[in-house]
Amino acid sequence: MRGGERMLKVIRTLLEGPGYSLFILTLMVLTLIGAYTSGLVGGILMPAIWLGTVFLCSQFIHEAFDLPKRSYAFRAMLSYLYNLKFAVLSVKEGKLPQKAKDKPMIKMGGPGIMKVAADTAVVTEKGGKPNVRGPGSHFLAPGEKIVEAVDLRQQVRSAKIEAMTRDGIPVKVNCSVGFHIARGNRNPTDEEPYPFSQRAVLWAVYNKSVTDAGPSPWHERVIAATQGAVRELIARYTLDELYDTPRRGTPPRPRLMEELRDSVQRMVRSRGVEVDFASFGTLEIPERVEQRYIEAWAARWQAEALQKTVSELSQVLRKHGKAGEDAVDEIVRIRALEALEAIAKEPATKIYFPFGDLKSGRPPLEREQD
Repeated sequence: MRGGERMLKVIRTLLEGPGYSLFILTLMVLTLIGAYTSGLVGGILMPAIWLGTVFLCSQFIHEAFDLPKRSYAFRAMLSYLYNLKFAVLSVKEGKLPQKAKDKPMIKMGGPGIMKVAADTAVVTEKGGKPNVRGPGSHFLAPGEKIVEAVDLRQQVRSAKIEAMTRDGIPVKVNCSVGFHIARGNRNPTDEEPYPFSQRAVLWAVYNKSVTDAGPSPWHERVIAATQGAVRELIARYTLDELYDTPRRGTPPRPRLMEELRDSVQRMVRSRGVEVDFASFGTLEIPERVEQRYIEAWAARWQAEALQKTVSELSQVLRKHGKAGEDAVDEIVRIRALEALEAIAKEPATKIYFPFGDLKSGRPPLEREQD
């Protein structure tokens, strides 16, 4: 009973297409011819022979396109002959539906109806000639095959890489890139939220890099280009120029990020891609190298602080040039103490006392002469 119900369902589905009248007419003509020539048996046998012949021929399609079920091949054959009910395929988010990967429309192409969402473009091919199908409903002609679906939305990819600074310091850093299919100088609108250039879509699909694992998807090539651009950028600067330090301020990151974005854009322009942004995060350096730089930066900060103190002292001494020696010594002690207290608050710094005995406010050489 279940088998009979399934067969009726298949026949009913087949007869829902625009060519069902021609299909019924064929059966009627064959029945009449068989009945006229051989009576009732002939009337039944002729349509059965015809359907059997179609089924046998459809098995060549089954083998050639590796369809999972023989019924798929039979239905595809009837669709070719009589334009019976076409398969309908919905494509969105730049992906073909996973459940339809074994269907005839994917394996062997049209005829069929393809509904493309607003965020997707689909490249089809017939007789070696490519065609780009944008959002909307499209009829796939017999033999027109789907090559690839392309996501028109902004894509964001990130990766962690290893690089080397100009002064030979190994670093690790996270990099990221945002990009989309080139729009051909067209701006998004309510009617067309994801405009695209047909040439850019074709470039993304056909201009592929081939690796040991096979052709790489178009979006993976962009993050690969970003990794290479980040390595090249880091290699042009020393660690001291790249590393963020609280006292000296951050490096000119906006300029570096713009330089990185332009570099990535040059690398992927021939892939039909426009880069929205490219960036890298905080550098991770080996612990021993980090400690060495902390000590070096601390020493530099001390030198800068002392230089500032000396400058302030010279200004004060000039201002109080006519004051007594005791007043000058008092000013020196106060300014020196303030400078050293500020330095002592900095982490990982070593304090040196260039003024000798702070209680006397006099340098060591003068005390030795006393």
